[in-house]
Amino acid sequence: MKQIALIIVLFAAALLAGRFLTDTPAPGDTALPSVTLEPIACEPSLQACMAELPDGSQVQMQILPKDAIKPMKPLQAEVTATGKWHATTLEATGINMNMGFNRFNFKPGDEQVDHADFMLPICTLKRMQWEFLLKISDENSLIHIPFHIEIES
Repeated sequence: MKQIALIIVLFAAALLAGRFLTDTPAPGDTALPSVTLEPIACEPSLQACMAELPDGSQVQMQILPKDAIKPMKPLQAEVTATGKWHATTLEATGINMNMGFNRFNFKPGDEQVDHADFMLPICTLKRMQWEFLLKISDENSLIHIPFHIEIES
């Protein structure tokens, strides 16, 4: 009987630990009110990905180098925003194949430009569809901008 009670207590403790140890906020993801925009299709090898924010500001994200956007290659996301917005994180999620959790943090730069260095994992598919979820914030709110991108291996 004591063993069953101990198992139940340990199971409950594991559930509670899992609840509080998952979904930890990234830098900039504090308890701010947030808005998620509709997904935006984009081809970063041709031009910057653009989004218009609810307040009329604009955000532009470039993936560099434009001519070498491939898995397992060093890449840089460069985000320029008008107004008071700054990029906090970029989350790369596979759409047509689960590629694990890929979150990259931005460093503030000059002239409203923020940078994040990253590398995409390699995939067995020749053409991989990704969602790059760009998170930007100001002092009062957080905006999630999902860019849908296709990358060839």
